[in-house]
Amino acid sequence: MSSAPPTRDDLAAEAIRLGRALAELLPDASEVHGLLAMMLLLDARRDARVQDGDLVLLEEQDRARWDAAGIAEGRAVLDRALALRGRGPYVVQAAIASLHADEPRDWPQIAALYGELTRLTGSPVVELSRAVAVAELPMAAPAGGDPETALARALAQGADILLMDEPFGALDAMTRDLLHDEIERLWREQGLTILFVTHNVREAVRLGDRVVLLSSRPGRVVAEFPVVIPRPRRIESHPVADLASAITNELREEVRRHGDD
Repeated sequence: MSSAPPTRDDLAAEAIRLGRALAELLPDASEVHGLLAMMLLLDARRDARVQDGDLVLLEEQDRARWDAAGIAEGRAVLDRALALRGRGPYVVQAAIASLHADEPRDWPQIAALYGELTRLTGSPVVELSRAVAVAELPMAAPAGGDPETALARALAQGADILLMDEPFGALDAMTRDLLHDEIERLWREQGLTILFVTHNVREAVRLGDRVVLLSSRPGRVVAEFPVVIPRPRRIESHPVADLASAITNELREEVRRHGDD
């Protein structure tokens, strides 16, 4: 007689059981403790991760459904790994998972740890996660400061991929144009990949190699427009205005379609 196939919960529980057994067999192996800590910390959010069959993003999860005891155990195991001077990929991932369980989250520390994990693994997925963490760092200039300093602070994180979400929306036109020139210079000299989110279509055409138009929630790619206008570009130039007008027309159609749904 055959038994029922294991569920994802069964597999997670078995992985943690094996991790505990391995930690007992190798009590001085920091990466073993790091792996177990990572599994415990991630498993502690399992009940809040899915709702009605849909994946729930971390920031939208109901923290009341997290397993506080599992988080505490994971952090205790992580402490053991750190006491063993563990600095490997599993220990770093466990440390990131532990920081994600805090509220508010320590984004500078998370970004720094993703940077170390990128160095250890060379993974483009990790680099993208680092870019997301860097984007969560404060972008507004501090009181008495200036926008250039805010931009420099974000770029100083050293990521090859930078996510910028409406960074210049509150600036006057002259300051915005100056920062457009500055970010283009940094992009050219440092070889950055920049994912730039904006509702200003001309700004997108002014800066981008391609413009991706997203639908209303859930966000899906509606259209993609390559930008072949030679650089340097001016936001008020006719080629920029013409392409921005074409993209805006497509955007209006998408808004109309969404309104008819």
